Amino acid sequence: MVRRRAGGSCSVIGRWRAVGRGWPAAAAAVLMAMGLLTGCPTDGMTGGNDNGNANTNGNDNANSNSNSNTNDNGIGDPGCSDRDDDGFCDDLEINSTPGTDPLDPEDNPDNVKDADADGCSDFDETNFPGFCDNNPNTPPGTETPPITTPGGNVTVSGTILVGASSLVDGDTNDPTAAVVDNDGVGTGQSLPNPAVVGGFLGTTFEKVDSSDVYRVQMADGQTATLFLADPIANDFDLFLYDADGEPLDSSEGTGKAEVVMSPSNGTYLVEVFGYSVSNNGDPGGLYTLLIGENALGAGAAQAAREKLSSLHDYVEGEVVLKRRDAGDATRRAKLVGDHGLETIEDGSNSGGFERMRIRSIDRHAKIGGAAMVDRGGLRRPTSPTLNAIKSLRRAEGVENADPNYIRHVTREPNDEFFAFQWHYPLISLPAAWDVTTGSNDVIVAVVDTGVVLNHPDMLGQTVAGFDFISEASNALDGNGIDADANDPGDTALPGGRSTFHGTHVSGTVAARTNNTTGGAGVAWDARIMPIRVLGRLGGIDTDIAQGIRFAAGLTNSSGTLPPQRADVINMSLGGQGISTIEQAAITTARQAGVIVVVAAGNEQSNAQFFSPAGLDGVVTVSAVGPSRALAPYSNFGETIEVAAPGGDLSVDLNSDSFPDGVLSSVGDDGGGLFSLQQGTSMASPHVAGVVALMKAVNPGLTPDAFDQLLAGTHPGTTVRITDDLAPAGRDNSFGHGLINALSAVRAAEDIIGMATVDTPVLAIVPRSVDFGSSATSATIAATNGGVGSLNITGVSSDEPWLTVTPTSGGAGAFMATVNRTGLADGVYSGRLTFASNGGDAAVTVQVTVGDRTTSAGDVGTLYVLLVEETTFESAAQANLTAAGGYAFEMADVAPGNYFLFAGTDLDNDSFLGDEGEAFGGYPTVLDPVVLITNQNRTGLTFASTFEINIQTPGTSSVKTGAATPRPIVRRIAPTPR
Repeated sequence: MVRRRAGGSCSVIGRWRAVGRGWPAAAAAVLMAMGLLTGCPTDGMTGGNDNGNANTNGNDNANSNSNSNTNDNGIGDPGCSDRDDDGFCDDLEINSTPGTDPLDPEDNPDNVKDADADGCSDFDETNFPGFCDNNPNTPPGTETPPITTPGGNVTVSGTILVGASSLVDGDTNDPTAAVVDNDGVGTGQSLPNPAVVGGFLGTTFEKVDSSDVYRVQMADGQTATLFLADPIANDFDLFLYDADGEPLDSSEGTGKAEVVMSPSNGTYLVEVFGYSVSNNGDPGGLYTLLIGENALGAGAAQAAREKLSSLHDYVEGEVVLKRRDAGDATRRAKLVGDHGLETIEDGSNSGGFERMRIRSIDRHAKIGGAAMVDRGGLRRPTSPTLNAIKSLRRAEGVENADPNYIRHVTREPNDEFFAFQWHYPLISLPAAWDVTTGSNDVIVAVVDTGVVLNHPDMLGQTVAGFDFISEASNALDGNGIDADANDPGDTALPGGRSTFHGTHVSGTVAARTNNTTGGAGVAWDARIMPIRVLGRLGGIDTDIAQGIRFAAGLTNSSGTLPPQRADVINMSLGGQGISTIEQAAITTARQAGVIVVVAAGNEQSNAQFFSPAGLDGVVTVSAVGPSRALAPYSNFGETIEVAAPGGDLSVDLNSDSFPDGVLSSVGDDGGGLFSLQQGTSMASPHVAGVVALMKAVNPGLTPDAFDQLLAGTHPGTTVRITDDLAPAGRDNSFGHGLINALSAVRAAEDIIGMATVDTPVLAIVPRSVDFGSSATSATIAATNGGVGSLNITGVSSDEPWLTVTPTSGGAGAFMATVNRTGLADGVYSGRLTFASNGGDAAVTVQVTVGDRTTSAGDVGTLYVLLVEETTFESAAQANLTAAGGYAFEMADVAPGNYFLFAGTDLDNDSFLGDEGEAFGGYPTVLDPVVLITNQNRTGLTFASTFEINIQTPGTSSVKTGAATPRPIVRRIAPTPR
């Protein structure tokens, strides 16, 4: 959460940011430029800011003799008045003799620097005489003075959390890491299962690395999934072999993702092969390899759409082609000539799909199976037809190019990323959808950064909103308040990247669902009213209050009202201090019948000291992770009303090879990205969406009635809408408990007499368990997500080594136990099936027998950086390895204000934060806080995880995909290649 900033004797208008968003380095500077710092000294210039590096505009208004001194020798300050010729334009100079100006204590003769040896004059620039930051971008009056402490320099220490399944390729381009060859059958790098591997292919400091081979035990149906960090510059393929190097599956497409599947339990070799490597001048490319139970989830449809495999059955030498410029005869002729094509069928009777022959390829070449290339003991399949199709897919004007399959690929599931949304079953949401998916008449206002309106999961999901950011320089859309609530990006993350925070929040509330792409939303058929109040620097109280009033259908600064007010307001934002103007707006909105849901904040602190989390009349939401424990970042306290899933990127408890964040939509230059994020910002929209479902079945639900339902005191029902996660009753971690979507909908019906039948619904948590190589038991919670008495009639196992007790009963805890005795080394999977009067449910189980290869994560060298707040330059660095437990200590750190980051540099480009690299920030990347190091700081702990951007099929192609975000922080002393 953002803190309200104060500038010494200067006053600052309260400014807020999204809970889970970053704070820019030079916030105070821009505040000054916008006039939001009042009572502070100013430079008095109209032609530019005199920041100690010389005034190039010469508009020294404080000096009546500006530009009149014929003896102005001005060292580096042409065009400004320098009466005493001391080399600096000081604004306050009176006398023309060097060293005689009584108003400037640093008035020096020519060629003599100022007294504090900063190389610039600063008397007119700062409240701290004798200090100049020598930064031309710092507006006058806003320089931060150096912090001094009696004890001098300080120590900063802590530990970086790395997931146990996170590993690194043995031969990356990082010279600090030992090189371990992994290029063939005999040298395949052993992996545990599940695993997340960060890797690199290309020209390393040592050799050309075009292939990485991994040896792993996989169960029947498990997948290996490859994500390319930059599919525009690189084309990597994925191959699956048996233990002897014979090919079993391949994925040779041109998109961001490739996926192969194990046919049975066994030991396999997985090869990442660089078909083409880097056309943008970089030495190579980064990738992330996932091994595990359904490692791509339902998103396998994405890779299946674009998957090419030499092992598939198709007509060699033929291609099915569709062009974007079908009517352009000249371009068609060029394409045909460049690629050696001839027409078999022109596409006039097939919707523009042309059947073409590749003249250079013998159409009978594939008889007897795919051709093989032996390399390192691997028999890699290859096909000239697929090579030609790869080239065509990248050609200008080509919409699609596929083999002429004799047998087609597998049918695609709906909502491809829903399998990653573990957070929905956690609150019994799928069962609630059997009752309602929401209503178009219910509107949820998302008061945030705005929404990327053309995102595939936002199309058709929004109503007209408003942009209340009053300062054009903060809005980044070229104007002040207006009716366009589209999010242009906020550049609020370090390095200038944007959060698209409001789009992620909105996707959780009401993403377009059941449309075969992207993810699902809580209330499919509800509508989002985007209210934009957060920009590059966050948002100010007055703008936020106006946004609340607009959403509630109350008079506001826009002079307009929405055609229909919102039923629910979600506010995933906040800051320290209690805001009177926000309290007034919320109170009035509540009186109008609007239920206001807010995020508790991510400071691991008491939420009552933050706004809006500590205000009256709001529903304050804390966050839980996948185990239903309070998330490590979540705020707590007496104002917490309810808990909801907020994610935990430091763990992967469901063994899908992804960190357990909340998956939802985000923005990007190409549109159509999805990402896993964590924070109470992600928890709050779960509750807002559930309220929207309740309003769909009970439009008259009031804020008071909802409060009573949360507390379990509503006279119209005995149904509790939360699951108690602590000793009975309300507590300061979870409030009244974890929101239960089905119970909430049932209760909303019940209080108006709609619910006539008590229907129990079985809910199981977790839905998958990984015992690893040592654990023998795990607890599975069975809960009643419905109404009435739940009776579990039986629990069965499909494997003799897997048992459960008890085997029947009601809601409660069940103990799953595995017995490895007699099992050969390998990875095994099983299933527990629960049967009940509330439906059936299954839990998938994975167990490893023998050495799991590693019991702790090893992502290679982690660089921990202290980054200066104002300049964003790295000031201190620690190089960590797994052998040291990724514990760090940076001694002799100069006191100051810093961000703290940790990441890998597998491609040795000296930057941290590339996609495909492990990266993290304290306490989170999206919500980095400024460390004020005027004393020793110890025990700083945060996660560093591999970053993967998930894209829809339409945006994952190399022709339409978004550009890869640039790195955000540079490490110290890059190692020469």
